[in-house]
Amino acid sequence: MAMANQLKSHELKLKILNDSYAVVHMPLTTALLPTCPSGARLWSLTVSNIEYSLVVSDAAAAEVKAPGVQINNGWDAYYLEGPIPFDLTGIIARLTAPLGEAKVGCFVISTFDSDFILVKTTDRAVAHSAWQQAGVAIVGDLI
Repeated sequence: MAMANQLKSHELKLKILNDSYAVVHMPLTTALLPTCPSGARLWSLTVSNIEYSLVVSDAAAAEVKAPGVQINNGWDAYYLEGPIPFDLTGIIARLTAPLGEAKVGCFVISTFDSDFILVKTTDRAVAHSAWQQAGVAIVGDLI
């Protein structure tokens, strides 16, 4: 019961970023990894022993050229207003469960202070409706 009260007491607020984003798969054989461009509002490189995964603006993704690169364009990015304490549990579930019920796919990036969640631009209206019904506020643009 304490966890449910903890989740209810923390209002989730999303801010949409004013850009279109791409999720990029790069194989481990990629010789030169891209670097973060100056002024990027969201840029994330995840490295694993399976792949490199990059989230960049659609415009920056067009510059990523290497054998085996796969680019999936057309994502809206939302920033979860934070910071979110580490002991606050169930946050990602509160954001993704309504999307799953609405049949909207997503891509999540976690940072030290908060999270970003991406949904396809074509699913924006359905995602907004699902979040609003779940009590997640969409409060405007990220400054």
